[in-house]
Amino acid sequence: MGCLYVIWGSNLITLPVRITDINYGNHLGHIQLIGLMHEARLQVFHTWGLSETHCFGRALVVRELSIRYSKESFYGDSLDFDIQLGVVKKCSFSLLYMIKRGCDTIATASIELVCLDPNTRRIQSLPSQLLQSWNQKGLR
Repeated sequence: MGCLYVIWGSNLITLPVRITDINYGNHLGHIQLIGLMHEARLQVFHTWGLSETHCFGRALVVRELSIRYSKESFYGDSLDFDIQLGVVKKCSFSLLYMIKRGCDTIATASIELVCLDPNTRRIQSLPSQLLQSWNQKGLR
């Protein structure tokens, strides 16, 4: 019997679990999952025409991260990272992750990114060009 695989949108990135991602418990380590999430986020940003370090004159940095694990993942697994735009605020936005191996949900996660002035390192409002770009792409 097949699985019902609902993809939240078109922001699907597939990454392998490498041997260097395996911890002493012989499964995907927490720190390594965060690294894979970062890689998937950068790839999605690239498809959106964005960069964390150069986002319309601002930088994007992580303020908060939450992960809820459902299953283990092991060496050789291919993980699908579906990343969607979540809550957008004046100076920050969240991304929602669904991380799957085939039909199995490995984890769900959310991350909040804040916008900084790269020179002063102070929190700034999201650039209007970013919001316009998301509206044009149908992300908000």
